[in-house]
Amino acid sequence: MGLGVDTHVHVFEPDRFPYPDGPGYRPLPHESGTADDLARVLADGGITHAVIVQPSGYGTDNVAVLDAIGRSGGRNRGIAVVDPGISQESLDRLAAGGIVGVRVDLPALIPDGAVSPEVRAFFGRLASRRWLLQVQCPPAELAARIPALRDSGLPVVIDHLACADAGLALDQPGLDEILAFGRTGQATIKLSAPFRFSREGHPHPDMDRIVAALLDAFTPEHAIWASDWPFIKLQKRPAYADVLALVDRWLPDADDRHRVLWRTPAALFGFSPAPET
Repeated sequence: MGLGVDTHVHVFEPDRFPYPDGPGYRPLPHESGTADDLARVLADGGITHAVIVQPSGYGTDNVAVLDAIGRSGGRNRGIAVVDPGISQESLDRLAAGGIVGVRVDLPALIPDGAVSPEVRAFFGRLASRRWLLQVQCPPAELAARIPALRDSGLPVVIDHLACADAGLALDQPGLDEILAFGRTGQATIKLSAPFRFSREGHPHPDMDRIVAALLDAFTPEHAIWASDWPFIKLQKRPAYADVLALVDRWLPDADDRHRVLWRTPAALFGFSPAPET
């Protein structure tokens, strides 16, 4: 396949890195995935690089993500979860470990759509690092906060096909605003986890209209692919190869596939070699 980035995976290693007290999902034993497991899955799939996203079960303790980055020989980057009051010095330490952005609970961070002084300062610290902001919430909740995201000036990554419900197709509240946001070039859409929003089995044809609309608005220059491995909280876990094969279905043009699998994420997350222009 050549160069490729899986832009949304998790690592769960409770034996080495116990989960801290607090809220967040603790995967069942069969759902865990170690850094070594991840390396094997990527190699078997022909994917060369990955972005490891901090899961809720680890809270703001990003040690498992940092460990998996450090053991990857430069092939992994990470998205952290941090407290909004984090210092610039703490962000610098995360950056030195390969973190390139933060994942936020957007409705909790901006509960009424207005940005507090604390959050504004937080956005400023992220901007000074040239980091990205990763968000995941239902379309209507995201749409209500798009003005705040625009004003932040931060590059925004929208997870999992904007969490669009296949049953509502293009008629769901908030989707038009998300598509308009995509056309600004400030946001990138993650082509991932259709199995979480589809009402049909693989290859999830009921998601096709949503995927097409998102690709039309964001374009492949602002679209990336991800597996969501190790596929937690599912009754039936998909095969990695089947999830990767959706890229061919959604992007029949080889240049578009190369852009989404490598050129766009390499530029966004800072992988080398630098993507060709």
